[in-house]
Amino acid sequence: AMGIACNAGFFYVSTQHNVSKFSIADRKLIANYSLRNITAQPVEACGVYYIGNKRIIITVNDQLIELDDDLNNPRLLTTFSGQPLLVTGRVEQLYRDAFERIWLLTNDDIKRIQDKEIPFSYLKYPGTNGNFVRCLYFDEQSQQLLAGCINSGIQAYDSSSNPLWHGQLRTGEVKDILSIGKLSPNTYLIVTWIHGWYLLDLQRKKLSKFHFLADEKLK
Repeated sequence: AMGIACNAGFFYVSTQHNVSKFSIADRKLIANYSLRNITAQPVEACGVYYIGNKRIIITVNDQLIELDDDLNNPRLLTTFSGQPLLVTGRVEQLYRDAFERIWLLTNDDIKRIQDKEIPFSYLKYPGTNGNFVRCLYFDEQSQQLLAGCINSGIQAYDSSSNPLWHGQLRTGEVKDILSIGKLSPNTYLIVTWIHGWYLLDLQRKKLSKFHFLADEKLK
């Protein structure tokens, strides 16, 4: 299987050939959707995501298709001009937040879709050679978005999806970001690959090493 998703009563599995719907209670096959309906090319990647309101989205290579939860009524998701959402690459992760926005993490940028009317936002730092986004953190209080990249450090966007800084925040040790979390109104925890944990002061755009305090009770 290439992908799996579920709701309260069913789970969906994607493979190189089709997307299938199964009952959780008895694992009975309920429906199948052949990927030949989408492309005649070999399928290198296929993900499946349940996005609520009896709908799922499947990603097939560089295409995104919405179906109902019975795998009927397919609809190709495009921009307003009818162009594909992805020009190159593929969707690495898809996430639907509480504000009915769908976030697409690709190997080049971040895309945001307003779920109801499909207005489309394109988030990318200008002048950057790579935007391989590995993780996201959306601050509901400040309405700002932080993105952690592989080999490109940290990106920050304001509530209008504009870059918050003139350039990405990247150092020799803080360049491969695995996870981002919030500790206080202006302090975020940054987990890096190999080089440990860091604290980000967002307002000052400053990083500092996070040191664990030894707990005497554990000795």
